[in-house]
Amino acid sequence: MSLPGLKHGSTPVGGATSEMRLSRHLKSVREDVLKLSQSAFASLLQVSQSNVSRWEKDLLRPETEHLVKLANLLQGRPEALYFFEAAGVPTTRTQRKPRRPAVVTNKNAGLKSADDATLIRRVIVRSLKRCKKSRAAVAQEMTTFAGRKVTERMLNCYAADCREDVRFPAELERAFCLATGSSDLMTCRIVRAGLFVITKEEKLLLDLGRSYADLKRRELRLIGGSL
Repeated sequence: MSLPGLKHGSTPVGGATSEMRLSRHLKSVREDVLKLSQSAFASLLQVSQSNVSRWEKDLLRPETEHLVKLANLLQGRPEALYFFEAAGVPTTRTQRKPRRPAVVTNKNAGLKSADDATLIRRVIVRSLKRCKKSRAAVAQEMTTFAGRKVTERMLNCYAADCREDVRFPAELERAFCLATGSSDLMTCRIVRAGLFVITKEEKLLLDLGRSYADLKRRELRLIGGSL
């Protein structure tokens, strides 16, 4: 799934310690793990090289989309956990001492299910704040995309902490992302399910990597057979 939105946009930072750690992690992963130049790293995350340079100098903080994308690229490595946490996506480590139970028991089914309602509301609020449109305009566009009536009042209910009984319907997620220009909501759902989000360019890189690995294996077999 493509990650639309902020190719060049990031949030300025004031040099806080946490951001300094983030900048060092970014540079370390780029140079030591991915072994990419700033230009190649920028292309991978679909940002400008100047943005990458400013990230690594603590002059700019990456947007959530870029942090999640990087974490997905690093899945299976310990570095991935750091970038998921930096993006605000709850992980097993951050949920050891939750303010309220992160897992609830479904007595009817006799199974445990993850309740992401609070997280979903936070993502909705954040996406609405970052969007330059009014909630009424977002609701109108969602109505057009989804083919069903969505009102500003409904959006307010979905975003309100006091309305825990009101859940955002999954069938409106794509319309919400299109209307706000942010894929955070769908990305959050996908990441919480333990899946990956990659772009077409990243899929191409993965395919190239597989082809290269197959070529190397064939070369080793040929070398072994000639000895």
